[in-house]
Amino acid sequence: NGYTIELHETADLKSERAIKSLVYSVTDLEEAVEFYTDKMGMTLHRKRSLLPLEPAIAAFLSYGDSEEAGTLLELRYNFGMKKIDVGPYGCQVAIASSDVAKAVDMVGKDQVVLEQGEQEGVGSDVATVDGPSGLHLILIDELEHTMACL
Repeated sequence: NGYTIELHETADLKSERAIKSLVYSVTDLEEAVEFYTDKMGMTLHRKRSLLPLEPAIAAFLSYGDSEEAGTLLELRYNFGMKKIDVGPYGCQVAIASSDVAKAVDMVGKDQVVLEQGEQEGVGSDVATVDGPSGLHLILIDELEHTMACL
């Protein structure tokens, strides 16, 4: 039930980029690409058909200048898919931002699921917004997150 997540990892666990890509199913590839490029500031690197192996098309995005520069978000549309069942716990991804309020404004206040503020176990400057196809994005303060990881 829900999203199929594929993690592609390098054999060197000390690599700065151990997680190569995350794969999310979407119901509208163009809408999802527009959301992640226009509102989240990601770069679309390429699109490709997955035929004949799968009846699907995929788009590859990241915050890096190239596919090799950072973790890729692969958005996958399976032909004919109208709805994605994310299950009772939903699906989410955390994205660090230097300015959570500005990130919320870019996404749109109408997309806010949990208002900006403290979220227990996550941080004191956090907001949760709706992304395409039921994926929730948790926008977290980059500096606070970095300090918590030290």
